[in-house]
Amino acid sequence: MLVLTPTRELALQIETECNKYRYKGYKSICIYGGGDRRGQINLVKSGVDIVIATPGRLNDLQMNELINLHSVTYLVTFWFICTFVFSRHFFLSFFVFFF
Repeated sequence: MLVLTPTRELALQIETECNKYRYKGYKSICIYGGGDRRGQINLVKSGVDIVIATPGRLNDLQMNELINLHSVTYLVTFWFICTFVFSRHFFLSFFVFFF
């Protein structure tokens, strides 16, 4: 499963929640820019069930062939759409894509 988030802060929050299910045997990692790249690469190479990532670092690891996106079975993305045209409503869209 790949969870794609727009910010490092959100990625870390999601990782905290995923770690609560570690007792069920799910291994998750969080990869994001500004973090220890070598350490993140070592975690990816060790094998995981859930990858929580920001687009930049995910692209970096994928372009350097350190992560294989062909094995992703579920993709979760978060998109926040703000529109203040007439009604000043805040719309939160949450998309889950299944492959």
